[in-house]
Amino acid sequence: MTVCYLDADDEITDAVARLRTTSDRHFILVLPAGSRVATSRINFRLLAREGQERKVVVGMVSGESGVRSLAISAGMPAYATVEEAEPALAQRAEGQAEEQAGHA
Repeated sequence: MTVCYLDADDEITDAVARLRTTSDRHFILVLPAGSRVATSRINFRLLAREGQERKVVVGMVSGESGVRSLAISAGMPAYATVEEAEPALAQRAEGQAEEQAGHA
């Protein structure tokens, strides 16, 4: 599981680039308060889509409830802490694997 900490001034392109370089199947993006990435629902949609294309389960961590709500509305799981995100994403990945096996 990759945990990626962004800086407040990192752009969506930085986040996508880091997602593209991971070899893990789980990717947690940790956003600080005031993150530029967190300013747009479209940014979260782009990250979620990139994860789907690469078959990576992507989740977001933010201490700001409004940012978590924005991510969730864009289809990305969001959590308050990394400790909360890790087991939840692992469980989510297991569910997706079972669903794919059922369609095979």
